[in-house]
Amino acid sequence: PFIVNGPGLIENRGKTSVLMEFSDIFSTLIDFSGSVLPEGYEVDGISMVPFLT
Repeated sequence: PFIVNGPGLIENRGKTSVLMEFSDIFSTLIDFSGSVLPEGYEVDGISMVPFLT
């Protein structure tokens, strides 16, 4: 299980069947913070923000 608490950020409370890996956490945090990765910097994970909001 992965538990997220973000008052004002997390709207979709409940369970989902979407799988999440450790590598997705970094991408999700970058997306939530509104940051942009430097050019040429690649990560394996994907942002889970669409599934949390």
